[in-house]
This record gives sequence, C-alpha cells and structure tokens, in this order.
Amino acid sequence: CVCVSVFLFFASPVDAIDESGPRSLDLPGNTAKSRPGKASLIYPTLDSGLNQILAGDDPLETAERLGFRVRDGRVQIVAEAVEESEGELISWLASRDAKFISSYENLVQAFVPLDVLYQLERHHLVRFVRKPQYLVRPPVPEPVEKSKLVGYTSQGVAAMNADAWHNNGYTGQGVKVGIIDLGYQGYSSLLGSELPDASKVFTEAFGDTDFERDLHGSACAEIVYDVAPGISGMYLAAVTTGIDTANAFDWLHQQGVDVVSMSMGWGLGGGPADGNGPMSELIDVFVSGGRVVAVSAGNSGESHWQGGWSDPDGDSWLEFTSGVELNSITNLARSENLTIPVDYEITATLAWNQWNSPTTDLELCLYTWDDETDPTQLVCSEDEQSGQEGQYPRESITHTVTEEGYYGVAVYHYGGSTNVDIELEINDVPVRYVVQSGSVSVPADTASAISVAALDAGSPYALEYYSSRGPTNGPGGSLT
Repeated sequence: CVCVSVFLFFASPVDAIDESGPRSLDLPGNTAKSRPGKASLIYPTLDSGLNQILAGDDPLETAERLGFRVRDGRVQIVAEAVEESEGELISWLASRDAKFISSYENLVQAFVPLDVLYQLERHHLVRFVRKPQYLVRPPVPEPVEKSKLVGYTSQGVAAMNADAWHNNGYTGQGVKVGIIDLGYQGYSSLLGSELPDASKVFTEAFGDTDFERDLHGSACAEIVYDVAPGISGMYLAAVTTGIDTANAFDWLHQQGVDVVSMSMGWGLGGGPADGNGPMSELIDVFVSGGRVVAVSAGNSGESHWQGGWSDPDGDSWLEFTSGVELNSITNLARSENLTIPVDYEITATLAWNQWNSPTTDLELCLYTWDDETDPTQLVCSEDEQSGQEGQYPRESITHTVTEEGYYGVAVYHYGGSTNVDIELEINDVPVRYVVQSGSVSVPADTASAISVAALDAGSPYALEYYSSRGPTNGPGGSLT
C-alpha cells in the first residue's frame, strides 16, 4: 500500500520588464484601456524575469520579488544547453564561481553571479536561460510538540482498511519505498517510532535543498510507515526544483526502490498534461521494470479555468465568460469576497496547446483594485512566443502582495493565431469562473503512474471539493 498526501505545485513564474508604469484594463466603468506594452527583451536568450532582474536598480531584491531563489549574491537559473554540451557548460560555470551546479540531460541548474547572466546570454553553448521550476511551499505550520507527533496513527489506515491487510500478514515486507518531497524536518526524532529504525532509512538532498527545511515530507513518511510498517527500507529524497526531482528518481532507481510516493507535482506549464513530456518519460522508464509510482492528482479543483480563445468584442483581451475579461481570483465560487493578505505570494500560470513550437503570443497580467477604484495593472508576464527554439507556450507571474486587497488576472493576445486551447491556474486561491474539469496536474497525467485524488478521510469515497479532476489533455495540450 502507498499513500500520497497533500499536493504541492511546481511553478515556473516569469515576469517581464515593464517601464511604462501601471496601466488600466477596460472594464465596466473604466475607459482607460490600453494593451500591455510588450517590453523589448534586451537579452533575448534570457527569460523576461531575468531581463527585469538585470534592468532593476536592485537586481537581487528584484529577483527575490519575482520568486527566484537568491543565495550569497547569486541567482538560481536553469540553462538549456546545446545538445551534448552540458559537460562543457558545467565546467564553464564552475570557472565563473557558480555554486550548487547540477544537471539533467541538457538542462544545467546553478546559482550564478549577476555578471555571469550577461555572459550566459551570449554564450555559444546556451539556447535559453530561464527560472527553475520551483515547488510552491505551503504555509509553514506552527511548531508541534513531539509528544503530539509520536504515537499518532494516520487517518488513512482505517479509511484504506489497512489493518485487515496487516492482520493477514501483508505489511510491506521486502519492499523498498522512496518518498520525494520538500524536506523532512525533525525526521531523526521519529526514527524507531513513527519511522523505521535508522538502519532502514536512507536520505539524500538534491541541488541546494536543505534536507530538514520542511515538515511536509516527514508527515508523508509517517503516513507511508503507518500503512506499510514492514518495509525493508525507506529512502527520503529532498528536492526543490524539477531538475532535483529528475535526479531524485535516478537515485531511487539506483537504490533498487520498488515504490515511490510523490505528493507533489507541477501545475500548469510543466508540460502539455497529455501523458507526455520529460517527467512522464522518466516515470515510464522507472515503472517499466515492475516498479510503482503514486502521484497526487493535485489540489487545483477550485483554482483552475480552461477554454478556447474568446474575444467577441475584438479588443484582444480574453473573455473568461460573457462580457468578463478579468478573472477575479478573490471572489470564491460561493460568491464570498476574499482579500489577499500582505506577504501572500500569488503565482498565476497560463498555458496553451502549442508545446512543439509556440507561435501564438499571449500575455498574462495581474491587477489589483478596491471598492473605490478601477483595476490597476501591477505586472505582466510577457515572454515571446514566435516559434523559436527554447520557447514554451506558457506565461507565469509571481507577485508578493504588499497591500491587502482584491486581485485578478487578464490575458492579452499579442500575436499569432487565436485558435488555441488555454488553461489558467492560481496557486491555492479559488477562481471566480472555475472549471474543475481538466485540472489534473503534471506528472499525474502519466498513464504509468497511479494518480491519487484528495478524499475525505471520514468518508473515504467522497472527493474533496479542492481535489483536481481529470481528464488529461488531448495531444499537445488540447482540451479535446
């Protein structure tokens, strides 16, 4: 048995240079409409977030505001290397004082000094440089006394009727279980009680991940051990990015792990969600030898919208529903107003079905307003989609709230065909025009993985309202 608990999102937020100041969107009562002023990317090999970092007065502060990881004066990036040149690129980065360098296939991840960003833009081995795909961490819970952790049995044991299996001799004996998660805070105090003996627990941190930075992985490990107390080994992999996760799968494969529990994934932008893509291929290879991977389906049931491009008034702004171009992320589906608090990090991601060669250019903009004023544009994600190598059909914004208020997003068609299928997702905030169908995450779309929904432990066949739903997308991310 394996249990997958709370789902967390990978995102790859990208903001753009915006030198023109706040702009207004045409909504009822607001006539000062203007299209997003697509900023010229001074460094076209760098994503628009990195362009904004280099254009800012305080580059490191800008990087942190846009959701990049910053460490010792360096910014974390992923460089897509020219085929079979990643080794040479790694050596070059090391010679320029880059830190925590890792790679997977032709993707190289590192913390680089700011001056190296300029050099990467012109480097002959580099196709494109972008922000890594990060986990969006949940709110950190209040510290819990050890006495409240030890001796607690997961609600899932009774819900899954695991006791009956245990009583008949099925406890996971002879099985190695791997867990991929954010971190395993306090795990050492649980060894021999809530977790197996130390001799049966093996750990590895990938990239620059602090192995004990988060409680989430420890909770997942406890659940697995409650369900399968007879396992021969537990392998805990701590990750931060997509490249870390790929390397974690390789490590678990090398250790002979039989079952992997992965209570996280990517939201939109991690791939077409049609069962294909790099992570799906990795899982396919892993399970081909008879292994099992269980992945959470997602918690985006209330945070997702999808549909075709609709612009009946011809102004290039997408209408989410008749006459509405701004998708409020602060009005719950049950019509209760919700203000976003200070310091909350909003991550909004847009994706569409042109994963092979994106030629439709869409922009995603974030707005705020109050009861007295019309929506005011805060920032737009304005990456270019023109069919060039290294481009993705996605736009994403990360914004840390500085003033409590109402927030929403809008989508602008900058160029190319409007015959596209679109998906929008906001992290952990119910959207007003919710479409639950198709909210399943990547890599839960992988056919060879077991995708696990969120169920009420007290009524184990009742789907939680926030749980992601299928179906997976059609070929290339289409909504067929």
